[in-house]
Amino acid sequence: MSTPRNGAVSDRRPTTRDAFLGGRVFALQPQNGFRAGIDSVLLAAAVAKSSASIVELGSGAGVASICALSDLAAASATLLDNQATMVELAISNLA
Repeated sequence: MSTPRNGAVSDRRPTTRDAFLGGRVFALQPQNGFRAGIDSVLLAAAVAKSSASIVELGSGAGVASICALSDLAAASATLLDNQATMVELAISNLA
């Protein structure tokens, strides 16, 4: 489920607020271009439940980490991406 939003990132590209894990978590992501989907959810499901920390390379808006952290209450995450607007979205999504 996507809900249009009016430019949550610094360059004012349109974003949507999307639900993942049956609505347990939500994330802002660009309306156009790469968008997280089931692949991010499946990646998150592969993280061991005993993990204390995770690293996501090419994190985009951070959806895989957000989904993984929803089941890892005490874990920390390090996200890396080379696009400043995606880093800004990931920071917003993890707040």
